[in-house]
Amino acid sequence: MNRAGTFTAPREAAATSNLAALLRPRLSMMAVLSGVVGAFLADPALGSPWRLFFATAGIALATAGGSVLNQLLERRTDALMERTADRPLVTGAWSPTSAGWLGGALSVAGVAVLWAVAPVAGALCVAALVLYLAAYTPLKRVSTLNTVVGAIPGALPPVMGWAAMTGGLSNEALLLFGIVFLWQFPHFMAIAWLHRDDYRRAGLVMLSLHDEDGAAAGRQALVYACALLPVTLFLVPGGMAGTAYFAGALVLGTLYVLAAGRFARRRTHSTAKGLLLASVAHLGLLLTFMALDARTGALDWTLR
Repeated sequence: MNRAGTFTAPREAAATSNLAALLRPRLSMMAVLSGVVGAFLADPALGSPWRLFFATAGIALATAGGSVLNQLLERRTDALMERTADRPLVTGAWSPTSAGWLGGALSVAGVAVLWAVAPVAGALCVAALVLYLAAYTPLKRVSTLNTVVGAIPGALPPVMGWAAMTGGLSNEALLLFGIVFLWQFPHFMAIAWLHRDDYRRAGLVMLSLHDEDGAAAGRQALVYACALLPVTLFLVPGGMAGTAYFAGALVLGTLYVLAAGRFARRRTHSTAKGLLLASVAHLGLLLTFMALDARTGALDWTLR
């Protein structure tokens, strides 16, 4: 209760909620997790824990900043879609100027922190932000290729984590990039199908708008899920993981393929929702297996 005798808690709760909606912490969490895993795989012994700390902070700051700036750029199309109509920039809870300053500050801070840890990691962060904001975001109004372009910055956090710990890039880092890059396509095909009416109202050019029965979206989801499975297993002969990871990745990848297959056969709300949930579980658990295996090694025998 303030001096005037009115309660301020609801207003404070609303402010916190609006800030969270602007920063989209769940999105940042997945990017941070993949970045941490990239760091673990690069340096399983954690010889430089401060590098891991600042790499994690830099990725979190840049991801949050990119989210704010993306909403700033898309506030007019967000207003046309049910799933985004309650975002702070649409409702007026945040002004474009305030959001611009916040997003810019967070992005610059993220790049600066990563650059201080390793210039290569900072450069990758700049590339991710530029591709996300200057290529992917405007391309959504022009071409279905936006999905491919958007998958590039989405797959860079584990490479940033790797570069932060090693100071450079390697074939192993590119393999991590490939895993997250391929994973995104079934995930996004499910989202595009579930929200195709929203995208149509907003005038965004998604595959689902030119694919009335969803057959093309289903095929792509299945093809990419099938391609992803062997790529996740390459970590074992590549010396980055052992038996425990292999078993987990094989099970997770098979379940992901099955979910994509169900969606490819019958494009319904239920199968699309199932694929979406399977995709989130797949990546979260796969990254967890990677990190645990990097820290503890294989349980019995290993292919390293």
